[in-house]
Amino acid sequence: MAIPRGSERSERGGPLNAVARVLGLRGKKPRTQLTSAQIGWLGALLLAAQLPQAPHLPIWVAAAGVLLVVVRLVGFRHDRQRPAAPPPRIPSWTLVLFAVAAAFAVRATFGYLVGRDPSVAFLYILVAIKFLETRTPRDGTLLVCLSCFLLITPFFYGQSPLAAVAVLPAVLLVGATLDALTNARSAGAASGRIAAVRRSGLMILQGVPVAVLLFVLFPRLASPLWGLPSDHSAQTGLSESMEPGQISELSVSDNVAFRVDFDGPVPPPRERYWRGPVLSRFDGRTWTASGLQFGGLPVPAGNSAIRRAWA
Repeated sequence: MAIPRGSERSERGGPLNAVARVLGLRGKKPRTQLTSAQIGWLGALLLAAQLPQAPHLPIWVAAAGVLLVVVRLVGFRHDRQRPAAPPPRIPSWTLVLFAVAAAFAVRATFGYLVGRDPSVAFLYILVAIKFLETRTPRDGTLLVCLSCFLLITPFFYGQSPLAAVAVLPAVLLVGATLDALTNARSAGAASGRIAAVRRSGLMILQGVPVAVLLFVLFPRLASPLWGLPSDHSAQTGLSESMEPGQISELSVSDNVAFRVDFDGPVPPPRERYWRGPVLSRFDGRTWTASGLQFGGLPVPAGNSAIRRAWA
């Protein structure tokens, strides 16, 4: 049976329907919702990513982030017991107000907001707030990406082997959670969970040789390729002035204090002593160095000559 061309054009939608699709006036298909197993994977990932960072944060920040994740998991479990009831949804404006209140609280705790420590604390809370509104696989994928950023933050405070071991469970859960978001049917079964963890561990093992190769061959740079906003807290090291009354928090700086060149053999450790700048002038508030400073002069030390200099 032949169909008129005009009818075919109307079936395709026509120009008016095309404009309606562009403007978003036509009805949209319902989005796929996350299953209970996928929500559980995301919650486990967030807890594993939060725990290594919690010791470096104020107590209320660490407790608030973990509590939000636990509340979301408990609420979702309560919803499963009432399948006929519609799932509760937190309004977006409530989450925005919660985030703004968290920003003011972080600002009040640290005294500033743009810096390493307050930014990490704010990210810690924002990731937990995002988990409260996670409903679709797209939200879940975004949450996994935010968890990866959160996994990096413990290395701002220490890069010891213990820190690497602490984040290893979260790294394993990153791959397993992505697997669960892709395979919704097998995410809840016991065999599916074991298979997801096994695949994630296999990918980590496959990436170890590449990581070792990059560690050996990648050049060591004197300065990092990127930097963080400087914190307002005082840092250890050499300085031309010091105000004791202005120091409320002291952090350890990893900047190079000075470099030493030896004109002869390197002396033993017991002879490696250097005189740093002396802050001998005090005006009632600030200690500053006097005009006479020693530097750049060779000082004999046994059979060696040490040239003292600081940056």
